[in-house]
Amino acid sequence: MAALMIGLLIASVGMDYTTGYPRFTFGSWALHEGISFIPALIGMFALPEILRLLSQKDCARRLPDVAPGSAISKIAAAGRRHWWPARRASVMTCPVCW
Repeated sequence: MAALMIGLLIASVGMDYTTGYPRFTFGSWALHEGISFIPALIGMFALPEILRLLSQKDCARRLPDVAPGSAISKIAAAGRRHWWPARRASVMTCPVCW
């Protein structure tokens, strides 16, 4: 029920289509068009991650230690290993692009 009410509140921001009266804009011209779908969706998916990170005690995160050229050497090894499928795909794609 709370999610329904929050969704209705977000959906009602902007200009009313029938009367042209601004709803929940708080004097901001940016909110007259309403809240865009993509930023609202990003915020909806980011909220659980933010709450999960806030609930953890140890907030310090460390990246794993890797050797300084390991990524480039892995990419080069993959290029040597898969040279034939890459060439075949590029030859098959050329007529489509032209």
